[in-house]
Amino acid sequence: MNDQDWKELGITSYDDITAKQMRDIYQRIRLDDLNLRQTQAAIRTIVDDDACSQLSFFDVLHEMDRRYYLRQDLGWEFAMLDFWKNGVIEITEAEFLMKAIHKDYYSERKWKKFLSNRPVPDAKIAFEEIEVELCNVPNPQQMQEDLEEEIQETLEQEQLLQSQITEIEEELKINDNKIQDDNNRAKAEDIDDETELMVKELDAIIREEELIRKQAEETARIAEIQKKQEEEAARSVENKRKEEEAARLVEEQQKEKEQAMRIAEEKQRKEREEAARIAEEEQRKEREEAIRVAEEQRREMEKVEKMAEEMRIKKEEALKIEEESAKQLALKEAAQKQLEEENKKATEGVKRQSSSSSEITDEDEVNRLKEIAAKEEANAKREAEIAAGAALNADNEEAKKAALEAEKIALQKVKKMAEERLTSQLKSAMKSNDIARLRAALKEFKKAQIENSSELIHEADSLLNMWLLRQELSMAIHERQIPKLEAAIESYKKSTFVAELQNEYTAANDLLNRLKRLDTMRHEILSLKQSTVAEIRSYQKPHVDIHNIMIATYILLGYKEKQLQDWKNLQALIGKTGKEGLKRQTTTIDPVTISKQHADRGYQLLKSLDIEKVRDLSSGAATFYVWSMNMIEEVRNINETIK
Repeated sequence: MNDQDWKELGITSYDDITAKQMRDIYQRIRLDDLNLRQTQAAIRTIVDDDACSQLSFFDVLHEMDRRYYLRQDLGWEFAMLDFWKNGVIEITEAEFLMKAIHKDYYSERKWKKFLSNRPVPDAKIAFEEIEVELCNVPNPQQMQEDLEEEIQETLEQEQLLQSQITEIEEELKINDNKIQDDNNRAKAEDIDDETELMVKELDAIIREEELIRKQAEETARIAEIQKKQEEEAARSVENKRKEEEAARLVEEQQKEKEQAMRIAEEKQRKEREEAARIAEEEQRKEREEAIRVAEEQRREMEKVEKMAEEMRIKKEEALKIEEESAKQLALKEAAQKQLEEENKKATEGVKRQSSSSSEITDEDEVNRLKEIAAKEEANAKREAEIAAGAALNADNEEAKKAALEAEKIALQKVKKMAEERLTSQLKSAMKSNDIARLRAALKEFKKAQIENSSELIHEADSLLNMWLLRQELSMAIHERQIPKLEAAIESYKKSTFVAELQNEYTAANDLLNRLKRLDTMRHEILSLKQSTVAEIRSYQKPHVDIHNIMIATYILLGYKEKQLQDWKNLQALIGKTGKEGLKRQTTTIDPVTISKQHADRGYQLLKSLDIEKVRDLSSGAATFYVWSMNMIEEVRNINETIK
């Protein structure tokens, strides 16, 4: 700083900046106030004097900053102890707060000195009384000086006691000499009055007993003082033990908290593993179901073959029946004529179906052709039944052979028409992009067990699995849930459709990263101390960047911008708790519910701000700035996806 800067701050003497001047400077720089007692304590902490120089100016300013923010935090702690909200707490609670803040540097002697210097030592303590002592930074050197002073006081007390004992001994010695002198004078004067001599001797004995009594009392008083010193030492040891116990409890609570976090993480991991296991189990069940269906189809075919064999045996038995040749010949001619007509109709139907099957694109047309094919299959079955009846009624070997051949041709026609219908139906379903339709067509096609169809089945299975995976990715994107997105992306990575579903994967992965970033921001806001939010609310004239950040935040939450222009209205909103609390609202809002107009307006307010500058102004405001920019980006991404 140059001379002009110092003059602007009102400083003319660089070596003698008073506490009042420092307080005024702090108020001008920080736009807030720190009381005079705290300012004086800050100066004494840095320079151990009542005024500071230019060289120590910035150190004192940093110390005032430390006391300012610490005072706010301590105010919250004091308010928690003030159960009745009277602005005062009990002496024991104040001592507990002092011990919690100073920990190993707490001094019992200083605390007693603080209490004895109060106008009313036993009265409850207000925050203004204790705030300076709480903010003072204790250090080992001060503790050593206090200990040396305490030892010096103890030595002085012992010296005083020793001098008192010496005086008593000298007084006893003088009294003994005086008695001896009195005895010598009595002998020298040869007092004859025996009564007077006895009185003097009795008086001497009384004085001697009185001195002995005083000496005993003094010895008892010294013992009492020593006992009190021992009790004080025991109390100091007990206080230290209690402090260590409190530190141990805090450490145990921290360990319990860490253990709870580990348990929660383990629980989440197990839930993810359980979800993966369930998904794998479902896939396994589907595969087993497909195998079971195939086995049932095989058994059904065996049953059909067995029935065909039984029919063949019955036909062979029927061949042994002889009837009149004329009747059999007439029946043969009639059956042959009817068979030719039915074959002609069936051939024309197959040709129509073959010519149109490659052009089927419409579902109604597919259904119509399916009905035609079903009718033709029914006609072919009737032909087979007629041929079987003719074989049973044949009167000679030639007629029976012709009827059996006609039945065989009819059955082959039924099978071929059914295979053509199922193949056409499956191919049409593969072009429909309809999962349910393809699954039903594929199931029916597999049940028929058509020869040389493994390649088409494999192609249809692969296509169905790709459609199902695309549906899973789309549903996860629509539901916007991190676990479902992670599961869908994991399925994609394990699949063989990496190239075909690249666009769906990219969209899901981008959404997952954005949701994780929003989730991180929610945790950062939840971890904000209430004192940090209270700091923003405490500003009387906030910086314009902080004001704009909070306006943008509440616009995204759905509030009208007009009422947010007044900082007092914003202070009232920031101070709300519960469902309307700022932390609750910002951590529960879904970006889908935020309109594009609100997001655009928030961006206009924040686009010119620099995060580092904002962080220097207020760490709490910086957190809400980052949250707002992330929500704006997510709203824009949602709108782009909709387009």
